[in-house]
Amino acid sequence: MAVISRSHRLLFILAPHTGSSAIAKVLNEELTGEWIPPREIQDADGRILARRKHTTMRQLLTAGLISAAERADLFAFSAVRNPFDALVSTYFKHASAEPTRIAKRRSTGRSRIVDFAEFCQDHSFEEWIDYAFKPGTLDRLRGRAAQQGPSYHDDVDFIMRFEHLQHDFDEALRRGGIEGSYVIPRHNVTQERQTRDYREFYSEDSRRVVQQAFAPYLERFGYSF
Repeated sequence: MAVISRSHRLLFILAPHTGSSAIAKVLNEELTGEWIPPREIQDADGRILARRKHTTMRQLLTAGLISAAERADLFAFSAVRNPFDALVSTYFKHASAEPTRIAKRRSTGRSRIVDFAEFCQDHSFEEWIDYAFKPGTLDRLRGRAAQQGPSYHDDVDFIMRFEHLQHDFDEALRRGGIEGSYVIPRHNVTQERQTRDYREFYSEDSRRVVQQAFAPYLERFGYSF
């Protein structure tokens, strides 16, 4: 999904692991936002045109959810996050997932997420990195980092950084012509790592693996370990 506020001429592209759900909540509840699309859209052959939650600008245009003319009249923005940091939070969310939530994910066919959640329940962060980036998947993950990840940020007018999200959200709204202050709520916070720097979770080996997998993303957005 993305969130569109036609009355305020805003379009927010939700990127994974960047606090996007909390920002969407603000836009929907306080700035006349609405989800676009409300559900996953597929073509006649079953190919995904626009995903249910994380949708790119290209998908919105291809699926006809917005026109090129409407896009030109919108202020579009998204967010990025250091992958080294995001992976630590992702691990703890998997590790703390309740059995009922895992079962629900299994019922919806999200096999990879279920696999990770079950693995993280009784394995360390280091073991999960080794498992997630095992031989045979690294090239695929490199491709995802180089293509799918940055695509959430293509063709937008402003990119916020998770590391100072409230400041950048204020700036995005200012550039979009919105007056006033809108506070991002704390949403889906990973409690287990609140007092620890993400670097504490990495060994030299795991750092090197993530560096290789996300090299294009790190270079594009200027992130490092």
